[in-house]
Amino acid sequence: MTNATITRRRFLQTSAGASAGLVLGFYLPGAGRLAQLAEAAETSPVVNSWLRIAPDNTVTILVSSSEMGQGVFTSLPMLIAEELEVDWQSIRAEMAPANPVFKNIIFNMQATGGSTTIRAHYDLLRTVGAQAREMLKQAAAQRWNVDAGQIRAEAGFMHHGEQQLSYGELAADAAQLSPPETVTLKDQADWRILGQSIKRLDTPLKVNGSAQFGVDVQMEGLLVGAVANCPVFGGKLKSLSGEEQALAVNGVKQVLKLENAVIVLGEGYWPATKGLRALSI
Repeated sequence: MTNATITRRRFLQTSAGASAGLVLGFYLPGAGRLAQLAEAAETSPVVNSWLRIAPDNTVTILVSSSEMGQGVFTSLPMLIAEELEVDWQSIRAEMAPANPVFKNIIFNMQATGGSTTIRAHYDLLRTVGAQAREMLKQAAAQRWNVDAGQIRAEAGFMHHGEQQLSYGELAADAAQLSPPETVTLKDQADWRILGQSIKRLDTPLKVNGSAQFGVDVQMEGLLVGAVANCPVFGGKLKSLSGEEQALAVNGVKQVLKLENAVIVLGEGYWPATKGLRALSI
């Protein structure tokens, strides 16, 4: 495999305001996404929409595909980390929010399936890592007043002679720079992360219970609905009684009658279920 050069024409860039740092992607994120980036930048300068680097040199990479046991929560960060030249132990991964910038370019939407994740993201995420690396290198060059070509990136640090600066120290400055016109991706012979057996990032989270799933989401005012559907397709609700008893259950907020179902809304699963059982349908 030979070095691959990616031009700006192939990889579209957009830049947000100084407070939000630099955003790289195929689409300009909407105002809501930029607001999130600005908030994140308060503690972790945003280098681009796929990653952020904290002052302690921790690199957080957003994963745009659903992890269903196939390992993408680890393999996608590996693509960025390889070109970024960071210590794998400094990598953290988070699921990306719903946004066109994180779309699967094969499906033209944010979706996972058909063994397309690596094919859709291989060049893209390696380019993300390479662009971020070069921006950090340029920030170091400006700090030291030397040519960027004299600087070496290794394990999350920029080196020039006896001098070194961590990515965390350079991230805020790098976020103010324009993306490079072109980047050169590493030759396969120089890979240190890709092609290696890497421990999965999601395994410890699932073992210790800290992984967050949809059922774990808690929001202010969030209610749980217990549903009794009509057992016959096309059937309709004939009668309902016991609403007072259901509403008397601690935590039950409302009983909803639909044409073919009854729903009890409660502050949690058990209140809603207990309220539903109090009904005669």
